[in-house]
Amino acid sequence: MRGRGPGIDAYPKMFGWLQDQEDAWESVGQKKVYIPLGSWDDSASAKDKQMADLMGQDIMRLIPSLRPLLLSYGWFDETVDRWGAGAHEEIKTLKNKYYIRWFFTWAVRAGQTK
Repeated sequence: MRGRGPGIDAYPKMFGWLQDQEDAWESVGQKKVYIPLGSWDDSASAKDKQMADLMGQDIMRLIPSLRPLLLSYGWFDETVDRWGAGAHEEIKTLKNKYYIRWFFTWAVRAGQTK
């Protein structure tokens, strides 16, 4: 991924960059949110289960989009197809329980809050 540009490393540094701008921001925040991949968590609310189902659908749609990238790195068609089919099956059957970690960073410009 780094061969395609340094942007992959930008996010972990963003919070520090915003803090370094001192007076430009009234407040700067950061939060991690974990969303289950599929609705396997029985203790989750109906809303959380719906969000987990949507996350599973999103990841199922993401898998084929990675195929050109993997092929460009020199992986064989058969290998990439096998990985994609395995990932689809694992998500569909909820064989393993996963969370997707989302990072959020925000800043409020000085003078913008009342």
